[in-house]
Amino acid sequence: MNEILIAALSAFFGVVAGVSLEWWKSSRQFTATLCDQFCALIAEAADASARYWLMDGSDPEAALWETRLYGFQRRIIGYNVLLTGRLHDDALDDIQTSLAYLFDGLTGGEFGEPTRIRQIIRAKSVQNQASDSILAIRRGFLECVTFREVIWRQISRRRL
Repeated sequence: MNEILIAALSAFFGVVAGVSLEWWKSSRQFTATLCDQFCALIAEAADASARYWLMDGSDPEAALWETRLYGFQRRIIGYNVLLTGRLHDDALDDIQTSLAYLFDGLTGGEFGEPTRIRQIIRAKSVQNQASDSILAIRRGFLECVTFREVIWRQISRRRL
């Protein structure tokens, strides 16, 4: 009888360990994909912003690029919300800070002013700000998505 009990408990713990590992890998893969898409979006927004800042405010396409940049900001905010429950608060603070600088680079200064002249320095700096944001996201992912962190986050959610 003890052998049957030991075999049943071993099988149970084996199944639990296997399911937990697969669940962790799935969660990690989803977060990795989310981070990849977020970083690609930021890079695309920085390129669009650089193009905008390299044209005069009187350019007929300036209004189109302003609209696109507002759309990029909304999508970036959306991805940021999606990452909120998946990374540590410290990592999210770094991401928030870098995104604040990125948003200033995307649409700060004389954004939308028809008398604005080309701003080469802002076009360059928005690329740096985007790089900082991408690095903050990557660093946050690497530091926070370990098996222990995923399990702890699930346990913490259930207690609330």
